[in-house]
Amino acid sequence: MTDEQIRFNLIDAFSGSSDTTSNFISILIYYITKYPEVKKKIFDEIDNIFNGDITRPVTQNDIKELKYCPAVIREVSRFHPILPTIPRYITEPDNLAGYNWSAGTQFYFNITGILQHPSYWEDPEKFIPERFFDDQLNKDLRNLLFGFGVRNCPGYKSSMIELQCFLCLLFRKYDIELVDPNVPLKTVIGFLTACLELPVRIKLRK
Repeated sequence: MTDEQIRFNLIDAFSGSSDTTSNFISILIYYITKYPEVKKKIFDEIDNIFNGDITRPVTQNDIKELKYCPAVIREVSRFHPILPTIPRYITEPDNLAGYNWSAGTQFYFNITGILQHPSYWEDPEKFIPERFFDDQLNKDLRNLLFGFGVRNCPGYKSSMIELQCFLCLLFRKYDIELVDPNVPLKTVIGFLTACLELPVRIKLRK
């Protein structure tokens, strides 16, 4: 690899794993606390696995037992995607949809539109984590949070493990409530969806 290729790969690695993760965690907490029934199911799943032990490390077997937590992560990414668009560009001339496109043309895939389109999702306007229990759901749609094709996110598996560990470590010990459940989530959309603020109350679980 050339120095320039190494530099851009490092930029991709850092930018793709820092801002996206921190902002997605804020959005994730918002929707979990916005829907009390969702939070209760997360509590129940985590309590069933850890049996009240709030100190032992999260293991690989614990992650394998989680079913509802990864479904919530995927539903949040569908309901409020951290990456509203994903760019691709062609390296040689091509014809697409009856139009001729020159090499170097960049396309932006409307990820938000795909993730909330009724052609692909039943009741897309509703927050339903259980929809991801369906093994028949298109694999590309299940993981669209991390892109698609041969250039999808190389950190997909580690990111899912990281997010599930985060939920276990947080909610087996703490309860979180929105300061005002009626206030919508404040975000700004650019290359990614950034959370501007998230006023919450954090307390020890009883």
